[in-house]
Amino acid sequence: MKIVETGRSQPCYPARMDIVLSHTTALEFWRLKRSSTFARVRPKGISVLPSCAPSAAEIEALPLQLEWVPLAPFHVLVKEAAARRRGKRVTAHVCSSSLPEGSLVKVAEGVFVCSPELCFQQLASVRSFSRLVEIGFEFCGSYSRYSGRTGFYERRPLTNVKAIERLLRKTAGTKGSTLAANALRHVLEGSWSPMETIMTMLLCLPMKKGGYGLPTPSMNYRIDVSSSARKFTPKGYFVCDAYWAAAKLDVEYDSNEHHLKRKEKANDSARRNALSAMGISVIVVTWDQVVVRRSMDEVASSIARKLGRRLRLERASGSRAQLDLRRELLSFADWRTCSR
Repeated sequence: MKIVETGRSQPCYPARMDIVLSHTTALEFWRLKRSSTFARVRPKGISVLPSCAPSAAEIEALPLQLEWVPLAPFHVLVKEAAARRRGKRVTAHVCSSSLPEGSLVKVAEGVFVCSPELCFQQLASVRSFSRLVEIGFEFCGSYSRYSGRTGFYERRPLTNVKAIERLLRKTAGTKGSTLAANALRHVLEGSWSPMETIMTMLLCLPMKKGGYGLPTPSMNYRIDVSSSARKFTPKGYFVCDAYWAAAKLDVEYDSNEHHLKRKEKANDSARRNALSAMGISVIVVTWDQVVVRRSMDEVASSIARKLGRRLRLERASGSRAQLDLRRELLSFADWRTCSR
């Protein structure tokens, strides 16, 4: 290492550059990894952020260090506004305040990634409200979307609502913290798929945000089979996609209702009979119902009646907020179908 003479008796060694991946690059990283079991960094591990953005050579070396090629531009954190760099390969974001303990994760020598909690806050400034809520469901759920393509895979939750709340309290007043806190109020834990998330958001987000304003359920809630219901099924318990305990209502998302095999139909019938014996109602929601707005109106009305709620469809259905929400959440579907 080259020694830089400072005129003092002690030589000054230049500090090695650290790279801190943030924002959408951090989101891409967490969508790639199947767990969050990386070492959380304490303040002594990286007490200050890099003073400038990584060089072209360091950017070129990143894919080899990470065994992953991030989508350009790479988003990174730096501590000084004068050091910001924006180009085709890198976008630097200034973070002048100290970061909470554990909000950075070491993923390679000299390379750190913002934790799922800090990433959630950062995305508040670059994602819409509904997209941020959807990402919150994903981070706190048991699935991850693939970056750059459709589909998802199962994994353990990356974080939970309380952990994100703790970080937002510690970073109150910084960019994105208020927007992230507002979105987090609508995030539920336990979703197992993107469509479970979308169905629940459509049903439960406030009307002014495009939803039907229904009370929030418990996601993937376990119900043990009672002794009186065991004559209908050999299973010891069921898991309900969305469950409203007070109304004893189970709402299931079924993506292939019209393509069930005979054995699966029998299992589904036994499940319904067992739940019915325990006084639990079941409403099945299909893909076709979710993507057709008027069909989703009927689903929401049925759920509202079961919950003893009055649903004012004249305020919700077809509103600009609802159309915008559906356009965003169902962007992968045929919009002509989604809006009718």
